[in-house]
Amino acid sequence: MAVRRTVQPPARTLAADPSVAGMHGHTTTYNSLYSYFQFVSLVAQHAPREEDGRWYAPLRLNMTGAERRNLVTVDWVAAATAQVVFDPRRHGATYHLTPTRPTASREIEEAASSYFNYYGPTFAGPHALAAADLNELEALFYHHVEKYEPYWAEEPTFDCRHTLAALPHLPCPVVDRRLLHRLIDFAVRDRFGKRCKKRTSRKNTREVIEAIP
Repeated sequence: MAVRRTVQPPARTLAADPSVAGMHGHTTTYNSLYSYFQFVSLVAQHAPREEDGRWYAPLRLNMTGAERRNLVTVDWVAAATAQVVFDPRRHGATYHLTPTRPTASREIEEAASSYFNYYGPTFAGPHALAAADLNELEALFYHHVEKYEPYWAEEPTFDCRHTLAALPHLPCPVVDRRLLHRLIDFAVRDRFGKRCKKRTSRKNTREVIEAIP
């Protein structure tokens, strides 16, 4: 009889956590969460600055801010998978590779706003915005992230008891502001892989930003 060993990562994997692997946020792909950071990075290049260096982003988000995000680092997923697969004592069970402390959508927005030094976004709640009611910046934003918008709903809680019991020495890193800043910083320095699709021209983006009161 074949041995069954199932390791499932139902969370969104991020670039490596440097506190674990010393890789300083390195990644070779930029999708999902990075699409939001990429948009803010583009807008920040042309946004008029106030005296304190901040810039205003009148953006309503169709979330509550409390949505659970199951974010895990790819190096932790790799380490956890390897230890379970190569330990025959752990075979025959299902291991959900999910964080014990999920990251809230509000934490992600706060990390982005503190890194890019902007203010203005508000959480309007699901289905609170009509397409005809969007301001110009919101229209650009929702066009840019439309591919991932269906994933904005609350993510489920997974039973990770098998994982915790098998890997007590290998806790899942908490994806907090410090780690998010590290990931954003690498992405910005890497120019998001230099393979970003241009959904809008820089000229159009500049015109929208300059029109913000």
